[in-house]
Amino acid sequence: MAEQDDDGGADPTALPGGRTMRILAYILSVLVSTVLSIGGALLVAIQLRGGPDGLVVAAGTGVALIVYGPLLLGSWNTFWDRRSSPDAGRYLRRVGVVVLAVDLAAVGLLVVATVVAGGPVWVPVLVALVTALLLVVARPLGDRLRRAERPLASPYRWQPVEPGLIRRKLLIVSVVFAGMVVLASAWVVVEAVLGRERGLDLATTGLLGAEMTFMVPAIVMVVLVVPLQRRLRDAAGRDLARLRQFNKVVLRGKALDLSAADQRAAARYASTVPTVLGLQIGYFALLYAGIACNELSLTLDGMTRLGILYLGVLVVGAAVAIPAAVVRMRRARAYAVAHADLLDDHGGDDGVAASNVVSVAPPASAGM
Repeated sequence: MAEQDDDGGADPTALPGGRTMRILAYILSVLVSTVLSIGGALLVAIQLRGGPDGLVVAAGTGVALIVYGPLLLGSWNTFWDRRSSPDAGRYLRRVGVVVLAVDLAAVGLLVVATVVAGGPVWVPVLVALVTALLLVVARPLGDRLRRAERPLASPYRWQPVEPGLIRRKLLIVSVVFAGMVVLASAWVVVEAVLGRERGLDLATTGLLGAEMTFMVPAIVMVVLVVPLQRRLRDAAGRDLARLRQFNKVVLRGKALDLSAADQRAAARYASTVPTVLGLQIGYFALLYAGIACNELSLTLDGMTRLGILYLGVLVVGAAVAIPAAVVRMRRARAYAVAHADLLDDHGGDDGVAASNVVSVAPPASAGM
């Protein structure tokens, strides 16, 4: 049976099980990164509790962020072929250098914090080994997942994001969230009745249940937003250099000279990116809420005294990131409205590189 593509059509070029493998990889990457980041920060907070609070918080935050560098590197190699253009290759190499530098700095900060706090040597050694492993596997794994994906159809058939599609995605997340509320509530009741938990113990159990209530829908939302992210990539012909141009013009309001094909592609990008940004805000809100519940439960349980400081870091991060995303959404909507005449499905391949396309029949309908 032919694999179904994101728009509901049969994909004769996809590798067997390619889409399933990508979905499982996305889910696994989110789970592993979340567990490692929270676990790493908790490990630092517990093992280095004798050091200055500011230094321990900085080291713990660095360890938590270490995970996302390789995740970013692997994700970008999954989405983008560095051979699509010279600019794309140079940019991906710079990303790799930055990720390596940040991870090395985080490990170095952890070494300093361990020495100052008189912590065990195995903590920075373990973190360094995990970091090295993640950096080694990130790029090859991303390349393999990208090769499992179908080539871009030619001629490229663009489709706008349908309101019904977004409603279905939000309904799925809402149902999962409601289901988790029921399960978490039942767990708390069982612990209160059968386990006879009271006071802080019951509050800790409730926070752990709330953590899963937020985390599971966040993972579901990541999976649901991936097809829309692919639409953005496909609008740029899977060329990272073109997408960066669109980001500058659409999201940052810069005036750049675009060809007729790029103007049409930028308009299509602008019509889709606000939806993606909105769903990403929802994902990070759920993720941050889950992490906040985790930190509060650890604080109440007496495992760390730094939970409130980590919560402060999350609040500051959200206060910076969410308004910036909202501004970009407004700019993209304004650009799409100003260039609404370009939002059609005519005009050939929009300058898509021949190496990124394959001639197939256009998909019949849109889907999740």
